[in-house]
Amino acid sequence: MVTRQELIHCLTADWPAYCARFEALSPVEQEQFLARQGYPSFRSLLAHLVGWWRVGIEVIHHHQADPAYVHPQMDVDAFNNAIIARVQAQSDAEIFADFEVARRQMLDLVANLSDADLANPKINLQLLIEVVEHLEEHQ
Repeated sequence: MVTRQELIHCLTADWPAYCARFEALSPVEQEQFLARQGYPSFRSLLAHLVGWWRVGIEVIHHHQADPAYVHPQMDVDAFNNAIIARVQAQSDAEIFADFEVARRQMLDLVANLSDADLANPKINLQLLIEVVEHLEEHQ
């Protein structure tokens, strides 16, 4: 089980540095990074992260309201494509701001979860996937 402290550290130290680490790469390294990630641009990768964080927050709220909740299967590729299409008209500044808003929403959720909610295996697993494993996946 992931701890509240691990989640808070990831959301206050690791995720805030994510954009800066990308921007510190040379243009060639940025292209290589994006190719490994499978995204055409950094903005589309950030939109992907924001979209999944928002789904994760929604799933956690459902688990809090209904312990028997089972999230329906999603077509991951269709979801990711829809997110990327939806942000095409947004500026980079808007996408970066949205990333920061979503990160803070996730941080607020983690900080305000009851100990019982954090110990709930379904909620804990969702947080592990969205916050920790998603960062590991996109390094």
